[in-house]
Amino acid sequence: MSEFALEGPELKKMVKLASKGALPFAFNPGKSPDEHYFALHRKRPARALAKAAKEEGVGKKAAFGTCLVEGKVMKLQCEVVVPTMAKTIKKFLKANKIALNVEILDADGVLLESDIEDLPDDPDLQDDTPVQEAQEELSTADLIARVKAAQPRIAAAPKPVAEKLAPALKKVVGEIKAENLAQAAKSLGLIEGVLAKLPVATEAPTTETAAPPSTAELVKRLTEIKAGIGGIDGPAAEKLSAALAKVVTALKAGNLDTAAAGASQLEAALTKIKSAAPPPPPPPDPQMIKLTQLVQNFENQAGQLENKETAAKILKALAPANGHIQGGDKPAATALLTQVRALLEAAKVAQAAAKQAADEIPDAPEGFEAPSGPEYDAWIAAFSRIEPEVNRAMSEGLVEDVSTLKRDWS
Repeated sequence: MSEFALEGPELKKMVKLASKGALPFAFNPGKSPDEHYFALHRKRPARALAKAAKEEGVGKKAAFGTCLVEGKVMKLQCEVVVPTMAKTIKKFLKANKIALNVEILDADGVLLESDIEDLPDDPDLQDDTPVQEAQEELSTADLIARVKAAQPRIAAAPKPVAEKLAPALKKVVGEIKAENLAQAAKSLGLIEGVLAKLPVATEAPTTETAAPPSTAELVKRLTEIKAGIGGIDGPAAEKLSAALAKVVTALKAGNLDTAAAGASQLEAALTKIKSAAPPPPPPPDPQMIKLTQLVQNFENQAGQLENKETAAKILKALAPANGHIQGGDKPAATALLTQVRALLEAAKVAQAAAKQAADEIPDAPEGFEAPSGPEYDAWIAAFSRIEPEVNRAMSEGLVEDVSTLKRDWS
């Protein structure tokens, strides 16, 4: 039997004690009541009980939180729950001859599930214990240990919470000194219930409450630390490697507490280094890569146009595309490239038409002599003036019927 798992008379004794004040609990369900792992403890925190429940129980997940018995109802306020807890735990209690209904609440006290029915009174759970006997059962030493465990957790709690819990804990100490142990246990259970709702980071483990580290667990942590150090470079990696070697030496010498403290320091240092490092760049967007390639393609096509004036205009229109891509503006880049594609297609059509028109001009007949004289010079001058405008009209589609213009020009 585990150090913490309870059954039979021992379970009933702790359940009865939970009627005097909330106690930490953990539950790891098995396939049958005989395999269930249910722990209640006066000193161990719920997280330590849950860790033991996961390691020693047959299930993969353990619920934990605080347990308080009110009348015929066991109320389990949970930080972590497992499926069908109410029905499963009620059957487990019944198998151990404990007649209680069960309610499952979340960390904020909201009812999640329940299994309630009319139950006969259980004489063994009736609070007929004399005051002095109940106080002896509670144990002053146990209450003092729980107070010491709560002190650092209150100190680490958010200021508004700590300002309320610190005076309440001081009152518990006064009740213990006055030997009013039942009231002290009840008040302390309420304080522990509030602490159970706080994030993990606010709960500082103490030597009185923290489970001793195991060699296997430390070996696993140090292996992960070594891998983490391997992922960094420079003097920091050398310094951490030297510190890791000292921790390993402490572990081999059997100084588990020293090794655990050193491992925690190394883990904190690695976390700090990783948080300070710049995040890795996001993977390239395949569509943006395609758009970049399309810009280069259009630039090459424009450079191959014979009409350099048209090519220059297309390149000017294309210029903002890279800025859109670098800025991540995919819609703007796509729209611009669609316009440029249309300009390129029109320029290609005009260039092909001009080439075809030139090919259709017949060669000069044999013996033909080029004309000369003032009239020819005037014709050449006029031709030179008109030709660029005609080419521009054909290449940019400035006329409705490019074929007619081409034929007339020929």
